Amino acid sequence: MSLAVSAGVPGVAARPRGHRLGVSSRRRPRPAASGAAPGSPSARDDDACDVAIVGAGPGGLAAALALQRAGLDVRVFEQREAFKPAGVAIFIWPHGLNHLRAIDAATCDRVVRAGAEIRTIAIEQRDPDAGDDQEAEELVRIDVAGWSARMNLPPQIGITWARLTDALRRGLEPGTVALGHRLDAVETVADADASVLLRFAAPRAGGEAPAPCRVRHCVIGADGRNSRVRALAMMDEESAAEEDASSTEDASSRANVYYALAPNPPDGGCRNELRFSLCDGAGVSFLDVGRGNIGLNDDDDPGVMNASSSSSVAGGGGQLMFGTTRFGEAPRAFDAPEARLAHLAEAFATAAPLARRAVAATDPRDVVQTTLFEREAASRWIAGRCALLGDAAHCMYPSLGLGISTAFGDAEALAECLVGPGGALENAAREGKARREGVAKSEEGPLSVRDGVGVGGVGLGVASPDRSDVSAALARYERRRAPPTRALQTASRLMHGVLAATARRPATANRTGVDFAGLFFNAWGKLLWLAGDRGGNETRGTRR
Repeated sequence: MSLAVSAGVPGVAARPRGHRLGVSSRRRPRPAASGAAPGSPSARDDDACDVAIVGAGPGGLAAALALQRAGLDVRVFEQREAFKPAGVAIFIWPHGLNHLRAIDAATCDRVVRAGAEIRTIAIEQRDPDAGDDQEAEELVRIDVAGWSARMNLPPQIGITWARLTDALRRGLEPGTVALGHRLDAVETVADADASVLLRFAAPRAGGEAPAPCRVRHCVIGADGRNSRVRALAMMDEESAAEEDASSTEDASSRANVYYALAPNPPDGGCRNELRFSLCDGAGVSFLDVGRGNIGLNDDDDPGVMNASSSSSVAGGGGQLMFGTTRFGEAPRAFDAPEARLAHLAEAFATAAPLARRAVAATDPRDVVQTTLFEREAASRWIAGRCALLGDAAHCMYPSLGLGISTAFGDAEALAECLVGPGGALENAAREGKARREGVAKSEEGPLSVRDGVGVGGVGLGVASPDRSDVSAALARYERRRAPPTRALQTASRLMHGVLAATARRPATANRTGVDFAGLFFNAWGKLLWLAGDRGGNETRGTRR
């Protein structure tokens, strides 16, 4: 389970040194695009927006979708210069997709079609000394499809990061996401609105830095566990968090991670399942991701072929993500990709046959190596009109697979606090939506005040929101989301410890004393059974 969630994060990097949240009187002129009606999306100021979101990951894109659909002018700034398919894959819990469905049902449906439905989650332990004919001890099995049906939730899905973010971007207006924008400074402009100014660094390959962006209302940092927004706008809290993290790091919490996408064989593969196999001090995960990244750039709709089963992939193939979490393994460096793949082949010598077949079918250049980690939650999510979302606020171990689902929950709550009933930007969003609709109507004839559009495309009768109201709305968002995410981060940390301990658990014949791991999974299975999951948890511990 651990690998299937977030095997895409590198090790902790040193905090970048940037500018503190300061004051600047510098402003750029904001000419409207030539030949376009003022106020229309095509005439939008390229260096000004209502809300700026830093980071084009799933959480940032979901927040952009929610705020843009409400009527705000939203820009998303991403430091990468191109979206390239990678081997990382994730699974999204039904409640996470339910948050996305509340934001935009059509986008949620598109995401579901782009992935593979995960009907069951199974955790098992294998005896490293047993042969292939020795069945694993199943510790717990979760009937996710049954839970979704009983609670009227979307299905759980496995999906590659590239296909997920592609499906989310398709719900945004063209031009919303700007690539090649690495945040360099967050400043306050000395103008009537006390706007927030974002400055960007010059490209590493050389050239001029992108133009700054003046943000009228707020900035959302959704830029991951090495968040630039967290470092620049909340530098004091950032320093304390790093000191705490460095003082608590120990070898027991360290784990190397290797993962890749491999063909999902029609026979003996991984179908509609997430399976996590614990063996010899490591965890090996298998996740059905449907088509994976096959033909990612060839489809008008990223989900046209794959409804709820990877069997809809041509020829019954598709891809699975496989990987291993090597609990307690010291950092390793390899001279060549072939050496890294050989290390995996050696590590998988006693693993499930599917793991060995996956390694044999993998190009050495496709294996990604990283380090598993967590980061202490931000002590504050808010600084003025800057707020954090997702891993930028609460990067947690992937042991429970909650990263994306929690980020979607953040995005929904943020939108409700800003543009929901009584939100600080509710009227501004309504005005923006009327302005967009009014521009569309202008092609049919002259506009009047009753259309909600005034002279020059500016709405009438709606005052600009006070910046203190925006700050108060962001503070409500923090109060709503910080407590549950801290609890989930703690639960993920505990589950990481359980999985690491169980991976080192002796084979059945060699166990002595109290089997705490067995008691834990036994209790988990009985709780599932009592809650209505009759997927075999009453016979936990059987071989399969």
